[in-house]
Amino acid sequence: MVADDNNDDLASLEGLADDVFYVGQGEEGAIEFAGTDGIDMLKLTGTGQVLDLSNLQGKLSSVEVIDLTGTGGNTLKLSLADVLEQGGKDLFVNDGKTQMMIKGADGDVVELSDLLPDGSDVGDWAQQAGTVTVEGVAYNVFYHSGLNAELLVQTGVTTHLENH
Repeated sequence: MVADDNNDDLASLEGLADDVFYVGQGEEGAIEFAGTDGIDMLKLTGTGQVLDLSNLQGKLSSVEVIDLTGTGGNTLKLSLADVLEQGGKDLFVNDGKTQMMIKGADGDVVELSDLLPDGSDVGDWAQQAGTVTVEGVAYNVFYHSGLNAELLVQTGVTTHLENH
């Protein structure tokens, strides 16, 4: 089920600014969501969910934050192209980079690829030294060397870099 903050089922997922949309167990491949102005979030609610953004090309737009927390052990698969498509410049840290944020907890996993949709490899992801704090929460920062992109991943979430 996809619902808004009031747990109302939504026929249309065209969101208002700063909306949060929930994705239940088994619904990861059937979602369509277009956020609008502001920072919009997609939030998993189950356990062991796998959200692969490559399977949602054209079905997801303007989702700047993904929350994996759910009830535990969820996985997000995304690429450089996803960060560039979903993110925005200076959303969380004022440093001139296109940014996206991942929230989660121990047991959650992010698999981050450096490839573009055509298979080209224009650089690598690397974890930056230290962390940044946004609204009181610490995040590890992963920077892409080729296209000025950053992924902020909440500390505690395991991140696997798939550099080719």
